[in-house]
This record gives sequence, C-alpha cells and structure tokens, in this order.
Amino acid sequence: MDNLNGEPLASGPEVVILVLVTNCCFGLGCLLVWSVLREEGLRTIIMTQNDILRRLRYALDISDGQVVKIFAHVGGDLKPGQVSAWLKHDDHAEFEELPEVMLCRFLDGLIIEKRGARPDGVVPKPQEYLSNNEILKKIRIALTLRDEDMMDVFALEGFVVTKAELGSFFRKEGQRNFAKCPEQVLRKFLQGLGQRTGKKKRDSEVDRNSES
Repeated sequence: MDNLNGEPLASGPEVVILVLVTNCCFGLGCLLVWSVLREEGLRTIIMTQNDILRRLRYALDISDGQVVKIFAHVGGDLKPGQVSAWLKHDDHAEFEELPEVMLCRFLDGLIIEKRGARPDGVVPKPQEYLSNNEILKKIRIALTLRDEDMMDVFALEGFVVTKAELGSFFRKEGQRNFAKCPEQVLRKFLQGLGQRTGKKKRDSEVDRNSES
C-alpha cells in the first residue's frame, strides 16, 4: 500500500514515484513530481480529457447513449457518433480530442443527472479550464461522496489519502493549506471508482443468485 508521498513504493512492473517538496516560508505550497517506471523505460504519464471521460464512463458503467443524455442536461447537443469519437484511442483514425469545456459540460451534466437541476433552473456556464481539483470536486458533488467515502475509494486501489490531504484539495486556491491535486491522485480515484462499481455489480449478482 502506498500513500500520497509514495511510501512505500508499489510493487510490480509499474513503480510510482512521488516526490513531495514543501516550502511554506516562501508560500510556494506543495510541488508533487510523479513518474512511472515501466518495463519499456521511464516516462511521465499525463491524463487527457479523453482519458478522464473514458475512465468515468467505465467507472460509472454508463453507455454512450447515457453520456449523450448527460450532455443534454446542459444543452450540449452532440453530432451523431461524437461520443464514440471521443472514446476511441488517440491512434484511431476516427479519434477526436475532447475539449476541456466539453469535459466540464459532462461533469456539470452528471451533477444534474445524479442530483437534479438547480431550483432556479440555471445551467452553469462551462469553464474553459478545469484543474484536477475541480474535476475531483465535481465528481464528489455528483456522487454525493463524503470524505470517508472517497477515502474508501482510494483504499480500493491500495492508496492512502488522509482526511487532511483530501480537505486541502477542496480549499479555494490561495487559501491556507490549499494543495493542487496531483495527476496520480485523480487517476487512482477514478480507478478506485471503477473497482467500487465492479464490486457493487458482483454483490448484486450474488444477491440475485441467492434469491433464485
């Protein structure tokens, strides 16, 4: 099991190295550098907007049609085949890059899908840029997750994030103890969500079999 500081290191072909450098005296906050050592060499992995949409679709176990419905909640009318093009791998001939503003629309639509529209009916204006902190926060709101729920999701990936560390991601930038959410943390959370969904499906299947 590893933690936010990457200690101890994970085992297997993939070794995640997290280096935490803090300089509070100069107000520089926290700088987290992460690299992934694979069998083919050392490289840095950055998730694209397409990667995040793919992982969320898998984690939430939703179809392309449901993705279209979620976009419709925020007025995101998509051309036929658009979702499929976003979900294809980037080396596919029909692949299309997902703009950040459209990822924001999806997350805002997901909040409406899961929790209902705002009482005043106002649809939020999509942001042109989404930080990892904002992505994590929108997912948390949509799925109504408490701190303990999120920590349980991380634990499914063998990843430890303390309540204090989690709280630092949801502070406003510039506030005391604010910390930027590293790529590795967001990735582990999305992977943990996928595991949680799979576990619920397996438990549901066991329940149905026991009743038959």
